[in-house]
Amino acid sequence: CQQQTTQEADIATVDKQGLATGIYVKNPLTNTEIPVWVANYVLMDYGSGAVMCVPAHDERDREFAEKYQLPITQVITQIDEQEQLINSEEMNGLSPEAARKAITEKLEKQGLAEFTTTYRLRDWGISRQRYWGVPIPMVYCDKCGIVPEKESSLPVTLPEDIAYEYGKPLLKEHNDFYHTKCPVCGGPAHRETDTFDTFFDSSWYYHYFISSSDQTMTTKANDKWLPVDHYIGGIEHAILHLLYARFIQKVLKDLNLSQHEEPFKALLSQGMVLKDGAKMSKSKGNVVQPLQLIEKYGADTVRLFMLFASPPEQSLEWSDGGVDGAHRFLKKVWSFKQQHDFVANPHVDWTKLNSHDQNVLLTIHTILAQVIRDIEKNQFNTVVSAAMKIFKALATAQDQQVLSHGYQILLQILAPITPHISFVLWQDLGFSSNIFDSSFPQPSQEILQKQQQINYVVQFNGKTKGQLSFKPSATSDDLLAAIAQDNKLNKWLNGTPKKTIVVPNKLVNIVLG
Repeated sequence: CQQQTTQEADIATVDKQGLATGIYVKNPLTNTEIPVWVANYVLMDYGSGAVMCVPAHDERDREFAEKYQLPITQVITQIDEQEQLINSEEMNGLSPEAARKAITEKLEKQGLAEFTTTYRLRDWGISRQRYWGVPIPMVYCDKCGIVPEKESSLPVTLPEDIAYEYGKPLLKEHNDFYHTKCPVCGGPAHRETDTFDTFFDSSWYYHYFISSSDQTMTTKANDKWLPVDHYIGGIEHAILHLLYARFIQKVLKDLNLSQHEEPFKALLSQGMVLKDGAKMSKSKGNVVQPLQLIEKYGADTVRLFMLFASPPEQSLEWSDGGVDGAHRFLKKVWSFKQQHDFVANPHVDWTKLNSHDQNVLLTIHTILAQVIRDIEKNQFNTVVSAAMKIFKALATAQDQQVLSHGYQILLQILAPITPHISFVLWQDLGFSSNIFDSSFPQPSQEILQKQQQINYVVQFNGKTKGQLSFKPSATSDDLLAAIAQDNKLNKWLNGTPKKTIVVPNKLVNIVLG
């Protein structure tokens, strides 16, 4: 399909029209003839402007093909949730990525193609015709042309004595702002009245947070703190703000103002909050007012429910019943303090505990070990679940030292999630002056070693094939040796494992070549 010249209408959505040229081209891989059509909907700035129609896999191409009764051949399908080629002769069965490489390599040998990288980045138009925003510090002089404002005169600030009126050129009509002197010759000149795109001034805040006291955009000291360890934001941040922040960071690197190429090490895109299966919207009337819930339940309850309801990267379905359940749990944690006696600095002696309290202590530290792993993976919903399991185990404790020790751990796990109730309970019990000055609890390896056996799930290439029990001290070699000797599992071992992944006290996954 060859692009026709059209006006700047929305070419991608116009009524599809085309004309057969009577010309055919030959597919160099299959030697089949393909008709050439002239069409009005192909985007000139996409690729080369001349494209192969793929009506089985492109909505616009399908609409065009159905209109003119052109053949539609599916070449990609899904088998076992994996995409692979069909109707593609020797490329059948390959993934699209592998097929692209194989096809290009074959054409390259025939001198008909070569590998190249196509960039779709465009220049960023950073100006906006509006009053609010950061002024662009450029000055127009009849003698000197367009010149930047002197550094000593920065920042240029917006006038505040202005009556806002939509659609009017407010800055042009403000004489004190608009009319100025040329920074070069000192003659009469006027300012640029467009302001920066808001992304332009919001994409380097991670620098300003560090060096704001220095009244400068960035300092060399920033390099000690950057890149940011974890970037958290909605999907609109992951696409736009993250892109612009990378632009800014790379410019700072090019200007030798920062030594880092990238602004962030890792990204967490949080999901949306849904109500009745849909995104919250005033027009739909399904908006939940947080302040009303906080007034009724307290901020800790709302935080606990939102983190417990789903993993952070997935959408959260709002549930009034779930909020009430979170509130009941926190009330139990609160009343637990009233029902028991605690010691401020508990010391647990395993040898003096009965078997029940030993099991309680072992359960608490086993769950705590999982909490540490879940926090590292941002699985905060399972952290809340773990806190509930610790509380359930703790409720059966008989020894005062175990009770106090376990309650301390519970409050420290809850503190980042429910800071207010955790702070007050911690202080009331005299554990220390401030829970947030305490170190996050760590599982005791000595206690974990008391566990007799741990059930490991055994997987091959990510698929579960069975279970084996081991002592907590078992090494990776111990696990592999036992799997090799197990008649139900060793049949899955074919040759030397390519990689062995061990999740301590939980799972071993053997990756076969």
